[in-house]
Amino acid sequence: MQNKKIKICHIAHKLTGKSDGVFTHLKMLFELLDKNKFEQILMYSGNEPIIDAYARSVGVKVYNISELNKKLPIKLFFKIFRILKEENVDIIHTHLVKPYIFAGLINIKLRKKLIFNYHGVFIFSDFYNLLEKLFLTLLHKIILSRRAVNLWVFPSRLLRDKLINNYGYRGSTRVYYNGYPMHKSTSDYNFSKLVDEIKKIRFGYFLVGIIGRVDTHKRIDIALKVLKNLVQNKLNVFFAIIGDGDKIEEMKEETKILNISERVKFFGYVPDIKNYFNYFDLILITSEAEGLPFVIWEAMYNGVPVVSSDVGGIREILEGENCGIVYPFNDLERCVEIITDLYYNREKLKILGENGRKAILEKYNEKQFKQFFEQLYIDLADEK
Repeated sequence: MQNKKIKICHIAHKLTGKSDGVFTHLKMLFELLDKNKFEQILMYSGNEPIIDAYARSVGVKVYNISELNKKLPIKLFFKIFRILKEENVDIIHTHLVKPYIFAGLINIKLRKKLIFNYHGVFIFSDFYNLLEKLFLTLLHKIILSRRAVNLWVFPSRLLRDKLINNYGYRGSTRVYYNGYPMHKSTSDYNFSKLVDEIKKIRFGYFLVGIIGRVDTHKRIDIALKVLKNLVQNKLNVFFAIIGDGDKIEEMKEETKILNISERVKFFGYVPDIKNYFNYFDLILITSEAEGLPFVIWEAMYNGVPVVSSDVGGIREILEGENCGIVYPFNDLERCVEIITDLYYNREKLKILGENGRKAILEKYNEKQFKQFFEQLYIDLADEK
């Protein structure tokens, strides 16, 4: 493999290019890996102009596979098989459940090197009904029994331990940390109306940011109940909810029911949100399911503490680096208690933020991410 580029095909599902942790992870791979050593291809559910244009700009070949959006797309097997064979890839890197299942079954025949990248969702999640879970579990067992997957990679040790215990995987695993890509320029965003509005809110309130897609598993309804309690306790707080999603209108109605409309605003999708973190006093996560969301790294880089539900691998970083605090999922009382303590204890808030910033600069950055994946791909390609 040393005399030619290692060709990697990423297969992903449900990418939007907006507030999308999997796409952010892929962008780091596309931008950081040595282009003299690696060639990367993206195969995804397709036809998102933001993604297609971005991929072209970084020299990544894209295949739009609309069949990934269908329930049981038989044609998908033949389409993926044909592309992988024609491209003669060395490594198939799958992201999320459906790409893993389809590529795993195909790889029983192809026998390429196959990676499953866990991003916080696997078979036994609320995304699937009971029948789907049973069917996916059967296919998963077939893939394992035929040794069609070579490696599982996880964005934290805590997530690895949880998944291995739940699914009985006994193969090779590795743990990486996304960290924060500090090579990114912060001069390409617009200090305009949005900045003026956020600055005005920050001047009058303790500003809490909630960043990510407003969908079911993010449980924004819990965040709104937390805000209701904080307001009732006379805290001068304001929640800025940033991200698009199918629950926005429902959550707006909920603010009216809770009588907190004056203390919360839905900003929708904001490009380059990383550049606005310095306006927040705190980042809040109320999700019922996560992997290790990228917002954690963005907050740490900007010295903003995180208060989060104890899901996925979040506790490993927040407690391990003392840069935030976790609470049991849906424990409103504990969440309110934590935010109230930080509201009145600004020195503690500052220390948590400084700890996060230090951890990014010293441990969790693009250098460690790049080294991890480049060595992983080289090792895997060289395996007999």
